[in-house]
Amino acid sequence: MPGSGRYHLWPCIGTDRTIYIGSSGINYDGGFLNAVNPDGSIKWSYQFPPDCRPDHSPVIGVDGTIYIMVHMEKGHVLHSFSPNMFLKWKSPPVLCLNTYQPSIGACGTIYVPSDERLWAFHPADGHLKWSQPIPSYYSSVAIGVDGTLYIGSRENKMYALNPGDGSVKWTQHADNMVTAGPVVTADQSIIFGSRDKKLYSIYPSGALVKWTYDTTDEINKISDACPVITGNGTIYEATNNSSNNYLFAINDNSGGIAKESPWCKAGGNNFNTGNNVGYFPNLLYPEHYTLFHQNTINSISFDWEDFPLATEYSFQISSTPGFENAETVSLTSSDFVKGTQNMENGREYFWRVAVKAPNVEETYGPSHSFFYGLPLVRAFVLAPTYGATVPNPVHMSWRYPGAVKYYVQIATDSNFTQLVGSGWVNGQEGFLPSPPNTTYYMRVLPGDADNNILATDWSYTYKFTTAP
Repeated sequence: MPGSGRYHLWPCIGTDRTIYIGSSGINYDGGFLNAVNPDGSIKWSYQFPPDCRPDHSPVIGVDGTIYIMVHMEKGHVLHSFSPNMFLKWKSPPVLCLNTYQPSIGACGTIYVPSDERLWAFHPADGHLKWSQPIPSYYSSVAIGVDGTLYIGSRENKMYALNPGDGSVKWTQHADNMVTAGPVVTADQSIIFGSRDKKLYSIYPSGALVKWTYDTTDEINKISDACPVITGNGTIYEATNNSSNNYLFAINDNSGGIAKESPWCKAGGNNFNTGNNVGYFPNLLYPEHYTLFHQNTINSISFDWEDFPLATEYSFQISSTPGFENAETVSLTSSDFVKGTQNMENGREYFWRVAVKAPNVEETYGPSHSFFYGLPLVRAFVLAPTYGATVPNPVHMSWRYPGAVKYYVQIATDSNFTQLVGSGWVNGQEGFLPSPPNTTYYMRVLPGDADNNILATDWSYTYKFTTAP
């Protein structure tokens, strides 16, 4: 194979089973992007100029485009190749010492971490969409089902960022650098390791730590590689000290990796294929839980990120979280304006978008909800999401303006005749210990300090299943 220097971490694998791997020349003088057939024969090799070398492992977009960061004399440059070796574009150079493996969002945006900033590039021409001053150290970006970006930093923090502009949603502190890339699990938890010798699992809100696992005092550090999670939720993490290497297996009921995520961990998935498999766009506006005042608007504008291969979008809006009797509209643009004349005051509405594109199965992404008018008819539920598979104990969260407690009902049937729990819960969240592989239905009523009900209706019924 061309390139007699070293190969750069793992390869990536296309949907046609072509293997792509970067290699450098002797003493890092020049390098190649190699395409290898499944039988090991060389399909093609692209040779970079003498002052250039691949920076990290390549990744593959949903349309088969190969992206690879290249270290050049003027800086680090993202290169885009077609599967037949045609150089499509090069990004503007970014100035830093090191970059790490890119990740690809559901809309095709390429996220490149570095020791200085996180960079977001547009898939069409490589122009810089935004950058955020987050000094990474080996950590790649993992992407939640809702598009949230998760990345560790040398500042002893795990960051959660909005995909549209890179703004910070929340941070979670560790006691040392967060060098191991995070993993997003099926129940939306974020698992990551730190050089403080701990493995962390946190809820997607960032407000609560589910658990931490502290390795023994004999361990110098947790591996800089991200954890691996099996389908039954077992987590494997490597550690080492000056004389020995260790592999830890930790039980967790997360349900494995988030298969609905476009990029749930470094390498994209447990097979490290480096292949983007997300087919739904990020929802931009209205943001989750936006309140519209009834008397001030006649219409609502919906907006989502362009999907590069989209021929059409399927937009749905519904008055229920399960999208029963949803209104569906086919569109050719990534926006839609809907009149409010048929919306009921005080109601919560839900919306989502699916992409129609060649060789892409039409799949709706996560929904957003908004409220139209006051007072609200019912409380709204933040967790669990409708239809989710969740760990034990089940984390539940809800909101209603002015409420200090909530009357909660949980049953094994949607008519709530088979109740397993019923009563007042103080505050805006609770936990339900429950057996595995069980489907539940939950609804809540908001109340004041004297147990007076503040809403006219139960919340929407939320269905969820506990993990195996």
